[in-house]
Amino acid sequence: MNKILLILFCSLFTNSFAQTLQSEKNYIHLYTDSIVYGEKLSYNTGFMVDPHIKLDGTKYKLDEVKFYKTNWAEKANIKLINGDKSKFVPKLIDGNLNLYAKETKRLNSAYSKKTKTFYINKGNSNISKVTYKNLKEAINDNSNCVPILEAYKKVERGNRIVNTTAASLLAIGVALITYHPKYKRLQPYVIGTLFNTSGVLPMALTPTILISYLYRINIRQKKSKLIQEAVNTYND
Repeated sequence: MNKILLILFCSLFTNSFAQTLQSEKNYIHLYTDSIVYGEKLSYNTGFMVDPHIKLDGTKYKLDEVKFYKTNWAEKANIKLINGDKSKFVPKLIDGNLNLYAKETKRLNSAYSKKTKTFYINKGNSNISKVTYKNLKEAINDNSNCVPILEAYKKVERGNRIVNTTAASLLAIGVALITYHPKYKRLQPYVIGTLFNTSGVLPMALTPTILISYLYRINIRQKKSKLIQEAVNTYND
């Protein structure tokens, strides 16, 4: 009897150990919900190369792959959000609610900036871009997340109000100066200086643009912090 119990215990331990080893391997999760494990995984793109993921010598088109995992990263395909163009974003937080982020760097003649777009999912479901609505749906069953959700809602509301107000004031100001009969004698000057960097109008608009830019940075930072705080709180 003891020998039988020992054999059963060893068998269960071996199976458990084998499953653990398998879970640590590289794998790809296809949109068919099949999971393929392997030892060597590579992401292949470049000039004259049809983009694909290769796992132990077998090629998979990017459009076939929903998630993939290597020893150093786990990524999800955002093709269903990205206009059917496959692009993979890394997982930042792993748990009951997963968080992914895509970082975009934009350059122009005046400045450079980095922005993050966040995505969430549960389990192996399709990921979705974070909005107040789907974040609420994902975490609303956890009472500890409610205050964070309310703070996120206020930040979004404030952002909309400021953007709308600033755009309206700017449009009204330009329209009055450009078209109102009272300012008729100024109109040629205004039109002539709209695209002249040494003109009065661009100089007047510069503080508005700068304040708007700094405010947007502040909003992005607040939203980023609140999203990550909400996901971490939900997973605790």
